[in-house]
Amino acid sequence: MNDIGKIREDLAEVKTDVKHVLMQLERQNGRIGRLEEDVDINKDEISKAKTVASVFAGTISIIISLFINNRP
Repeated sequence: MNDIGKIREDLAEVKTDVKHVLMQLERQNGRIGRLEEDVDINKDEISKAKTVASVFAGTISIIISLFINNRP
């Protein structure tokens, strides 16, 4: 019976350790989820910035072209 008692104690410790690991994984998963949301937001912001820069560059190009073509 002594061996069975020791095995039960060891299993209880393992069960507790597994619970702690699972709790840590859940916390990490939450952090990863938040980071993924931040990355998606950053991708959207980068896309918007690229669009604005492209429109700005196109506008400047048109202005320069008009200025050069209208010179006497």
